[in-house]
Amino acid sequence: MAFALDKRLEVESHLAVTHKHIQIRLADESRYFWVLLVPAIADDQNNTFVSEIHDLPANVSADLWSLSSQISRWLKAHTKSDKINIAVLGNVVSQLHIHVISRYKSDKIFNVSNAGKVAGSKVIS
Repeated sequence: MAFALDKRLEVESHLAVTHKHIQIRLADESRYFWVLLVPAIADDQNNTFVSEIHDLPANVSADLWSLSSQISRWLKAHTKSDKINIAVLGNVVSQLHIHVISRYKSDKIFNVSNAGKVAGSKVIS
């Protein structure tokens, strides 16, 4: 099957350019400079996208990480951010995509991490 972008990614971001086989998308988010990187390849004959990093061809994986580093450096230099966040989750949108987000200590939720938290539980005791 041919590559197809998840509808949620399509609605919540805007295609800036495709570099090699990776879509560079701008998130529809006004609080942060937020870039999404989406490998524009299909997994196999049954899937229209790749959902796991380990399923990428080696060259696409290398290009994806290289591009995320280049964009991170650019964002850090041009936005004067305090931190660049890079995240790959996929629990809600299973299509593989990488978030590259420019963050500032002045962000209302800069010191909040929800990774691994469940209401009423502690990550580390």
